[in-house]
Amino acid sequence: MKYIVDTHILIWTLLDPKKLSLTILSDYEGASEVQVSNINFWEISLKYKLGKLDLGGLTPEDIFIAAKESNFTVINIDAEITSSLYKLPLRDHKDPFDRLLVWYAIQNKIPLISRDGKFSQYEQDGLELAGG
Repeated sequence: MKYIVDTHILIWTLLDPKKLSLTILSDYEGASEVQVSNINFWEISLKYKLGKLDLGGLTPEDIFIAAKESNFTVINIDAEITSSLYKLPLRDHKDPFDRLLVWYAIQNKIPLISRDGKFSQYEQDGLELAGG
C-alpha cells in the first residue's frame, strides 16, 4: 500500500517519533511506499522562515535530506494537480498546502496519513485517511 504524509507527520517521524500513533507506525510498517511531496517542503521552508516552525536546530534542507535518507519517496505535485485544485470544495479548510495534499491524495487514490481532524470533511469527496 502507498501512502502520502501530511507535513506534521513528516516532521514527527524525523524529529519526534514518539508522537506517532501505533496506527501510523503500523501503516509505515505495511507500506510499499510512503510519499512526501514538494508541497511539504515548501510549507516547512515558509513556516521556518516566518519563525512559526522550530526544527530543533535543523534547516529545511536538513529535513529534505533526512526524508530521503529515511526512505520516503519524494514526489513532485505537478501542474495537472495544481491546475485542477479548484474542483476540490472549499468547505472550512482553506490552508493551501493541506488542500494540495488532499487533492493529490484523492486524484491518485492514495491514503493520506494525518492527524488533522479537518481532513475528514473531504472523505465525502474521495479522500482516504490513514493514521487515525
